[in-house]
Amino acid sequence: SLLMYYYQNYSKGAWLYLSLHGTYGLLWFLKDMVFPDKSFQQKLTIFPSILVTLFLLSYWLMGFEVMCGLGDQSPSGKKIFGCFFIFSIGNILMICSDLQKFIQLKYKKGLIDDLFLKNNRNTNYFGEILVYLTFAIACGRKEGYIMLIMEWIIFFGSRIYLKDLRLARKHGFEKYKQNCYFILFKFFDSHFLNFVLFLLII
Repeated sequence: SLLMYYYQNYSKGAWLYLSLHGTYGLLWFLKDMVFPDKSFQQKLTIFPSILVTLFLLSYWLMGFEVMCGLGDQSPSGKKIFGCFFIFSIGNILMICSDLQKFIQLKYKKGLIDDLFLKNNRNTNYFGEILVYLTFAIACGRKEGYIMLIMEWIIFFGSRIYLKDLRLARKHGFEKYKQNCYFILFKFFDSHFLNFVLFLLII
């Protein structure tokens, strides 16, 4: 909102981006107050702190581009609908799967292989990917997509890989792995049917 005031940009595109990114920030703040992620409570040394800062600045750039007039200022009704549709699903997946893990691990340690994590080992990351995708869609510039793909591969990819290594040490992981995918949902036993479904969704 400060950038909107600074650039005197109150276009439909600016309001769309503010509603998306601003709501996400508020939801994350509320989530962290109620069921915080332990990995975000650890103290960081200088180098990891720099990496995290660069990660945050890189996707904040999309908001800056919109507010200063470089991004899409007049999004269509279809784009607005698409952004909020994807944004809502992404937040539900991220928040609900994180809440499930928080509650289950609070009372029982071990492998979590049901509910939101039954068919997808990383429902929370998939939800965040959908949320960040709406920022790039709202901005409408190719740099946003390029940055997101790099961040998904480097930041999310490394964290998901390390998580998989930890899960592999838990009892029942091999059977669980057969019933779910790495980042997408496994709706059918057949890989072919799942592939066709994903193509239809896209």
